[in-house]
Amino acid sequence: MAEKAEKYDVPNIPKARPAVVWWAWIGGAWLLFWAYVLIRWVTGPYFVPVPVGPVEPAGWSKAIMDTWQILSLPLLALGGYFLIYRPYKKTRNVPLDGLLLIAFVFFSLQDAGSNYLGIWYTVNSYMLNMGSFYNEIPGWLAFGRPGAVVPYAYLFHITEYPLGLFTFCFIGSGLMNFARKRWNWGPVKLILFIFPFMMLYDLVIEGTFQTLGLYAMPGGKISFFPDTYEKFPFIETIWIACLNIPVLALRYFKNDKGETIVERGINTMVISDLKKQVLRCLALIGVCQTIFLTCYNIPVALTMGSNPGEWPQDVVSRPYLTDGLCGTGTDRLCPGPGVPLTQQAWVTTLPAGTPVPEENWVSRSWEPSVGKALRRDDGKKNPELTDGKYRPFNSRFMGRVSDRPVCKNLFCWGE
Repeated sequence: MAEKAEKYDVPNIPKARPAVVWWAWIGGAWLLFWAYVLIRWVTGPYFVPVPVGPVEPAGWSKAIMDTWQILSLPLLALGGYFLIYRPYKKTRNVPLDGLLLIAFVFFSLQDAGSNYLGIWYTVNSYMLNMGSFYNEIPGWLAFGRPGAVVPYAYLFHITEYPLGLFTFCFIGSGLMNFARKRWNWGPVKLILFIFPFMMLYDLVIEGTFQTLGLYAMPGGKISFFPDTYEKFPFIETIWIACLNIPVLALRYFKNDKGETIVERGINTMVISDLKKQVLRCLALIGVCQTIFLTCYNIPVALTMGSNPGEWPQDVVSRPYLTDGLCGTGTDRLCPGPGVPLTQQAWVTTLPAGTPVPEENWVSRSWEPSVGKALRRDDGKKNPELTDGKYRPFNSRFMGRVSDRPVCKNLFCWGE
């Protein structure tokens, strides 16, 4: 007679939550944060356009910006159709690039986040905008008033980041595939190999955007063409490589199930296909937002925003590049060594004893207390308005801002 098997009480061992769940919680937290900021913006005083000013950009530059903004939504809709809707309709699964498209659109919300401690980067206010929401971020220290902020050019930014990041990923993946096949390198060597190429990529792409007048980086220090509107800080190439390479690695390195590091465990979960796509999307939003904050915005805010270099006169004299914050057309000096432009302190050009309207601003919740306007003893004033014409590369090739006027020819040859 067979013996009866003994019974044992087997404890229920809780399963560890897969990585995708933790990252989805982080992504959800980011979305709640942005919802709070955007609601404050839309219902608050900063939801007004930043004017272009009395002088407009050159005609060819306006044509490029107008074309970009007209094509922006159709291009985004095409991307959504081919990368999200059509694949999901066929397979009930959204490919990685479709979810990254969504994450890259949200990426754009952090565009001017590196101005948190002080303004070093501006956007051309000719492009459609309703101001921006950055001053609604709790603790934002950089100066700002309704109609005088670095604008969020929504029809530009929502396509700038997907186009730029996907192009970067395609080029980077091709170069890493080449190195992997030729030398059989692992992840660390591949990343070190790609780093200088990505610095060069940024110099070409962002340098082109600045030459077209889409935005400016006047607060850099050691820069290419330091005395012109397209002043380009050398350190920007390093920080952009530090930002983009983690995104490239996220997309490039996958396990044998085709999962990125933040999607691990999604195929073990017994949930509907739709819920799986939502979890993956939230996880990718979470990791992309965290990468932008930690790999770019925090270090750039500390290295450039908190202590910006002198702004070139070629930017200060263009109101559409100073966004009403400082320079020509205002009574505030643009930031630089010894010249702050924050909520606590800024330098006014008004004579002593003249009331400063900005001091009457009433701080809202989570905003720093309003400081006082400072005055300089040297009588420094803002320059006259520019004629609006762009003169690219009419500067020394590299260095700091100088006191000399813009060169009369390319690279200051013969001057």
